[in-house]
Amino acid sequence: MYNPIYMKVLGFMPLHYGREYLYATLAAVGPFIDQFLIVYTSTPSYGHVGDLPNPETQEELYQIAKDTLGNKLIWNTIKHNSVEGNHRNQVLKYLGGFDMIFSIDGDEVHDPGLVPEMLKDAWSNPCKTVGLGGDRWYHFWRSFNECHRDGFYPIRFQKKGGIPFNAADGIIHSGKVYHMGYAQSEEVTRYKMSCHGHKGEISPTYLEDKWINYKKGETTCMHPASNGIWVETEPFDRFTMPDILKNHANFNKERI
Repeated sequence: MYNPIYMKVLGFMPLHYGREYLYATLAAVGPFIDQFLIVYTSTPSYGHVGDLPNPETQEELYQIAKDTLGNKLIWNTIKHNSVEGNHRNQVLKYLGGFDMIFSIDGDEVHDPGLVPEMLKDAWSNPCKTVGLGGDRWYHFWRSFNECHRDGFYPIRFQKKGGIPFNAADGIIHSGKVYHMGYAQSEEVTRYKMSCHGHKGEISPTYLEDKWINYKKGETTCMHPASNGIWVETEPFDRFTMPDILKNHANFNKERI
């Protein structure tokens, strides 16, 4: 493991579904963490249970994670969980043995070449809870050729003693994250919207209006919960992506 300065890093992921990008997500950061905790739940973590069955099983997700991370994997299962905070409580149990927690979702693929600098900047930041600046995120929309940008800065780093998770004390602007949550198959995207954490704020016709029937240059304001965000996509040169995404099955698809 390459560590820019000596610190023990625990990767953390709450997981309910995500097989399409799980290998890429874990493989991109695996070399730079000491261990990786995945907290799996068979039910949505926000309590918005829809009428669609989960298209993925715990067994297949576990196998992807185990094959990718090997002995670095710590796999925990929460049953009948409906509160996202229960995931957080699980990871905080491990914080005493690590210097910093690096949180990541199953559809976030980091540029491996930039991870060491990002970890160093997060560790060097004087704040205990650190967000990753919106300028480092690329939110892909139905292909690897179009993306959205925004100014949000999701919390991704928690240092020892830095509780709670719900407020970022500091922000760093390094690394690069390819967010693939809206560049997934229709089956997974339909399921995602059926149990979305902001389901109560999203139009019931959002999926058909914005994603299924998306037309470049015509469909606007595509963020599911924040009006006036993701107004239009911008072009992206997919050939600048790291190899881990160039080798993905969706790389050459004109439309996912």
